[in-house]
Amino acid sequence: MGLFIGCAELSFVSEIFDLLVILIASALPPLIYLVWVRGWEICNREELKDLYRALAVGATYTVFFAVIVSTVFNALFFGLFRMVIIVPIEMQADLALLTSVLVVAPLVEESIKMTGFRFILGKIKEVEDGMIYGMAIGFGFALTENVIYGWDQALAGGLVSGLALVAVRSALSSFLHASATAIAGLGVSRSLIANRGIVRLIDVVPYLAAAIGMHALFNFLSSSSLLFGSTAATGLLTLMLAPLVYLVLMRIRKYAALLDREGPCIVEK
Repeated sequence: MGLFIGCAELSFVSEIFDLLVILIASALPPLIYLVWVRGWEICNREELKDLYRALAVGATYTVFFAVIVSTVFNALFFGLFRMVIIVPIEMQADLALLTSVLVVAPLVEESIKMTGFRFILGKIKEVEDGMIYGMAIGFGFALTENVIYGWDQALAGGLVSGLALVAVRSALSSFLHASATAIAGLGVSRSLIANRGIVRLIDVVPYLAAAIGMHALFNFLSSSSLLFGSTAATGLLTLMLAPLVYLVLMRIRKYAALLDREGPCIVEK
């Protein structure tokens, strides 16, 4: 009995240690990324503490509500779909995965992340600020996701396996979330500045739609093998992930730098 309790305690300590390692491995990349993103601006750079605050909003508030809303939305959406179209029992699991990955996750997550701007509206003074803070919120959201998925993988396949997943997600999913939220953030900052401190939903919708579309495309590519089976075609689709993410990221960086040069400049000393 004592041996059993000792083994259980050792296992618990090991799991907590794995969680701590996964947490550190997930947190370090976005903290470093934000320093790089802040450097996109030469004039009127954001304070790092404000960017980290936005990251904290993305890592806590947006993830918490996205999980709740996604759970409810998945049940309602799939339930309504089955009321309209009769779905064979053997296809229901695949259809639930399809709707969750391609519809619910992009729609809910991007919409919830955009609401995170309500905590930092006072910090947005220039159009490019919406993109910079959007990157921060997106990195925060990805950070918590990476912890969840990484720890789950560590429990199933060991710490090394979990860290490998975190590394891959830090290089791809983190930039997907950040880039998509930056696009929505551009709409927020443009509306905020054009309407003297008021964000109008009608102004933001096109940018939010673009963010949702990008997220849906990313999910389609990353889940192609699960949706359609392991083939050469789905392998090629998956290989398109990195070029897609980094092409969008570089366009956002270039546009943020362009907007930065257009405004009045107060160079940081």
